[in-house]
Amino acid sequence: MKRTYIVVLFFLAICIGVVASQLGNVSSYAHFQDKNLLEGKEVRLKGTLATTAPVIYDPEVDPNSFTFHLLDMHGEERKVVCFDEKPIDFERSDEIVLTGSMKDSVFYAKDLLVKCPSKYVEEEIEKKEL
Repeated sequence: MKRTYIVVLFFLAICIGVVASQLGNVSSYAHFQDKNLLEGKEVRLKGTLATTAPVIYDPEVDPNSFTFHLLDMHGEERKVVCFDEKPIDFERSDEIVLTGSMKDSVFYAKDLLVKCPSKYVEEEIEKKEL
């Protein structure tokens, strides 16, 4: 075989390996009654901030964790302890995606992704009204 064929085959093998490893990270969102979550496995959880309970964050005590309540996609509310700093305007978030696991009916999140409302939505509405 020619040297170029060997290099191309080697490159293709690396590309296939990278794609296969990324497919392992693709997962759907869990909810609080999910079997994997109840078994203590790490999952991705999607929901909204429950406005009935306060967000507890004291940077003087621990700046890298805060506590809040989350409503999952099925409307069930649970306490969440997040080991990350509290994002600015967290209380205005539209959607929250957490990665973590459940222990004793409390969800412990190690990663947090917050989808906030667009600051331009109100401006666009005002422009259309003018």
